[in-house]
Amino acid sequence: MQNHFFYRGPIRDRRYLYGRQPLLERALAFLASGQSVALIGPRRIGKTSLLLQLGDPALHAQIGREVSLLRCVYLDCQSLVQANPEMIYGRLLAAIGEVSGAAASGCRADGIEGATFAQFEAAIERASNNGYTLIFLLDEFESLLANTQLDQIFYTSLRALSTTHRVAYVLASSCPLLDLNYAHLEAWNVALLNDFAVIRLGLLSVEASRLLLQDLSAQSGFVLDQHLLAVLLELAGCHPLFLQIAGYHAIELLKIGELQRPYDAATLEHAFLSEAAAHSSAMWHRLNPESKQMLALFALLAPGHPAAVRRLEENGFVTRDANGQPTLFSPAFRRFVAEQALPGLIQVPPVTIVPSLKTALLRGEPLPLPPQQFQLLSYLVEHRQRIVSREELTEALWARHDAASLESLRTALRSLREALGEDQGCIQILRGHGCQFVALDLPVLLPQ
Repeated sequence: MQNHFFYRGPIRDRRYLYGRQPLLERALAFLASGQSVALIGPRRIGKTSLLLQLGDPALHAQIGREVSLLRCVYLDCQSLVQANPEMIYGRLLAAIGEVSGAAASGCRADGIEGATFAQFEAAIERASNNGYTLIFLLDEFESLLANTQLDQIFYTSLRALSTTHRVAYVLASSCPLLDLNYAHLEAWNVALLNDFAVIRLGLLSVEASRLLLQDLSAQSGFVLDQHLLAVLLELAGCHPLFLQIAGYHAIELLKIGELQRPYDAATLEHAFLSEAAAHSSAMWHRLNPESKQMLALFALLAPGHPAAVRRLEENGFVTRDANGQPTLFSPAFRRFVAEQALPGLIQVPPVTIVPSLKTALLRGEPLPLPPQQFQLLSYLVEHRQRIVSREELTEALWARHDAASLESLRTALRSLREALGEDQGCIQILRGHGCQFVALDLPVLLPQ
């Protein structure tokens, strides 16, 4: 029995592409009117999958677009970082021929040897004269902008093609192109990019996520009940890649009978995290320090930084809950963030200490503490590798060790543990020895 949660890269079969139909229709509406498009979204969110579907005649027929004279030419710009203009023209010319020899009318070229702009334009002119519209799908376009061999003439020539011939572009990038800071880019690039309609690609909706899980599970021979669906959404959120990973491991466990009622949450969580951790790490390392700190202190900082929250939402790290409030896209990713080392923070699950603000968070939420309790928690966390004696604690907090300070310590410990609630076990009191802070292994899924 096949497990249909197998996509980790671009999706070529539209039956496996969920929640993107409105964006496809919007892009095709722009392209049908001759308008070029900038497709913006974070890595691994599905930009390449969307590009590959734009040239599908079945899709065009389904939504009522005339497709007999439309030809989409796909090119991954990551392979062009060091290419000169002639090599790029050659690659595009070869791609036109691969898409349709009739459209190119004999214009195929060797992409390795290259071609002149005149040859490239002549091929486009022949296609235009035959009534064809060429749409160049340029994936990872920021890689092309990083190429220092491409000058003003190259970009303005491409732009001119869209006004003199039947040509449109779809530029896919992981961030707004105008935000890129390359020293060799000048004002003429801004003019070029201002001509593009912008379509943003983000997380799926909850409805599309549930449909993805239900459909692919049914195709794999299993019907998921509402509880297991909720469990998978806790792990993956509405991120298309993580939904594929969560669904895959759920089906594999169901096949061998290891995911029964009550669900073995620990087994499913371990299987999911074993694969998802590498992808979470890759997402994390692409963030700048400010964004990392915002995610780590999200509940504390988000209310005062709406612009930063919006950027994180556009990049797929933040979603909106049922009340419209911003939150990290999944509990699993929230736990991942809480385990990362960051300058100026001490993160030891379940707490995060912010010494500069004299503030603590518990499981990502602000933990209001009086000064002495905050100082006590901070000291225990900072010295968590060892047992801290009561004498050392009283000296650190009150600069003395006597009966009064010992009584104050007992009161502070009791109040601190009460504030920690169900996580109070992270502060272990060892009679006759002292206290020690112990990191807790917090499960994403609560046992049922």
